[in-house]
Amino acid sequence: MYTDFKFKPQDGDPAMANFVPKLKNHLLGRILKREFDGDTHEEFTDDDRNSIRLSGNKIYATRTLRVNYTTYDVRRDQDNLNPRTSSFVMVRSPETEAGAHPYWYCQILGIFHASVSYVTRTDYTTPEPMNFLWVRWLGVEPGYRAGIKRARLPKVGFVPESDAYAFGFLDPKHIIRGAHLIPDFCSGRTNDLLATTGTTAARAPDDTEDWANYYVDIFLDRDMFMRYLGGGVGHDINMDISELDDNEDPTAEEEDQHADTDHPNSDSDSDSDSDSDEDEEDSEDDGEIDEEDLEDGEGDIPEDTGFDDF
Repeated sequence: MYTDFKFKPQDGDPAMANFVPKLKNHLLGRILKREFDGDTHEEFTDDDRNSIRLSGNKIYATRTLRVNYTTYDVRRDQDNLNPRTSSFVMVRSPETEAGAHPYWYCQILGIFHASVSYVTRTDYTTPEPMNFLWVRWLGVEPGYRAGIKRARLPKVGFVPESDAYAFGFLDPKHIIRGAHLIPDFCSGRTNDLLATTGTTAARAPDDTEDWANYYVDIFLDRDMFMRYLGGGVGHDINMDISELDDNEDPTAEEEDQHADTDHPNSDSDSDSDSDSDEDEEDSEDDGEIDEEDLEDGEGDIPEDTGFDDF
């Protein structure tokens, strides 16, 4: 239990900068039914934040969070999350511009609940229980290009503490499921993202540095893979993993085609013409399916498997 927001022994922890204003921004945004945007409510004033009342001026901490979700094959499953061992989660990204990554990722630092009321001169709500998570956000690595066509996993890293929204709060209902992030061992560890060597809630007690980057394990299980591939009938969000690829160079495919046609070991023009005629005839035959074959069940209907990007 935390009373009067006195987090000890982490007084002076940079992760706790503006803890109370951020918490009230988050709770006020939920009470006013704002759409999730990472709590970037710059228009909230001190008077607006003062309308949030916590019963007893207390918030309460719990150790675990259980997230229920529907798998790609319409089955129920559950992730058991906690700030110590299973702390990374994924939420749907509110970004809609072309090329934006479909998910946001964060690390759970604390799991809390409180009794919250909204009090103004003209409005008053009875106290209601509200659950919220204290999180540290991760962002997509700038300049890194990932996707199936490049055979590269998405790469993320902690948002630097200089960003006003590096730490914040999250409504548990926005969590899709737990995420599996793999440290990028080649990039090593750094103290630049959170410049403190003291005790901080953002790290394990014995850690003084963070991993510079993480890879998002999209192959954790079949359900996770289908969330990036798309097509999961049990998923509310279906996206094509090829969308993770940035715009391709249009000349690359043309160069490959020219390389095939101008191969130094190609035969004479007459032979190539005859071969092309035969290929055209074969392709026409292959593309035709007789009605008799369909009736007898002997014809093979060509299907686009959708895995060309692999």
